[in-house]
Amino acid sequence: MNFIELAEKLELDIDEYLDLIFIFIEKGKSDIEEIMSALEEKDLDKMAKAAHSLRGAAINLGLDDIHEAARYIENMTSEKDLEGVPESLQALIRGMQQIIALAEK
Repeated sequence: MNFIELAEKLELDIDEYLDLIFIFIEKGKSDIEEIMSALEEKDLDKMAKAAHSLRGAAINLGLDDIHEAARYIENMTSEKDLEGVPESLQALIRGMQQIIALAEK
């Protein structure tokens, strides 16, 4: 993942893109916590809302891996099927950790 390339694709300078990334990190952490909580509670509506929020933000920033994992979770909630959700949640966590590490450089 290269933030400079992603910024260029969005026609932003790197500082503007990084500002958005830092906002994404804060909101994304909250969304992931909501998904974790909803999974424990088996609250499909809460999980769908958090996954939808995360998915939309990720696609707007070109963060394809996070987008795909959040999309999977959102789709599974609409099918009322939680199989595979824990694995996708782990993918979200790994993706967020990668973004945080890159942003801190």
